[in-house]
Amino acid sequence: MVDKEKFAMYISRVLNPVFVLGVVVVLVSLEASGSGTWIVLCVLVSLFFTVFAPWGVVLYMRRRGEISELFIPKRRDRLRPLFFFTASSWMGVGILYLIHSPTALYALMVCVAVLGALSLLITMQWKISLHALGLWAACGVVIALYGSWWTVVPAGLVSWARLVLQAHSVSQVLVGSIVGAGVAFFIFGYMLNT
Repeated sequence: MVDKEKFAMYISRVLNPVFVLGVVVVLVSLEASGSGTWIVLCVLVSLFFTVFAPWGVVLYMRRRGEISELFIPKRRDRLRPLFFFTASSWMGVGILYLIHSPTALYALMVCVAVLGALSLLITMQWKISLHALGLWAACGVVIALYGSWWTVVPAGLVSWARLVLQAHSVSQVLVGSIVGAGVAFFIFGYMLNT
């Protein structure tokens, strides 16, 4: 690999949407008010249902040889993990609703669950860049919460990296970016401000 490709692979691995989601969950929880124990419980519920359980399924599938790579390059191979991610995310939403989680954390979980469902529906017919979708969604959430426009840099880097690695076409990255940012701005932004 040339240096540009190595750097692109490094960016894709470090800014994996699953890892970034974990960071965003923690960032959003910092805005919550209430007892520390309750907020930690809400964070743990969020992380379990959107990061740990889905990532565990992907690792299990990789170990059994059901998928060839952790980034799951084949569209059809993405369906089962996306279904599990979507179902798991909606379960997390339900639990957060029942325990009256902070509004921002609940809004984030709804946003993640909707993105999971949309990703699954799109992936049934077409391959979308989940890296672009996840990073641009994280970007939208951080901008809505903090007004921090610097987040476009990592989101843009990931989009560039997926193209350099030829993991996606321009349209797959563009649609992932638009869906991720759009859902984040509309759903997270709306729920945060109501």
